[in-house]
Amino acid sequence: MNDEFAWWFLVVGVAIGATIVWLLRGSIAREDADLDARERVAEAAWISRTIESSGGIAPADLVEQVLELHRAYLERASAEAIDAARAEDPGEPEAADTPT
Repeated sequence: MNDEFAWWFLVVGVAIGATIVWLLRGSIAREDADLDARERVAEAAWISRTIESSGGIAPADLVEQVLELHRAYLERASAEAIDAARAEDPGEPEAADTPT
């Protein structure tokens, strides 16, 4: 194998690797758990400014509390959904599924 051919493989490999990383990074959505405390404060401030710019009243402290409550609700709701799925007997149809 000659040197020019090896360099060509290296360049193509780096380009393919960079493309795969770019695609994966762009297609993976961020979740609430990905936000650190500074980003949450910035998020609350942005929401507060946006609401107030259209004439509403939304202090940043209140928005932070609402966002924390929302995250807690989502965690609780998903835990409750998991518990409910475990409690269900997959062999029995639900009441709504049974003909009357």
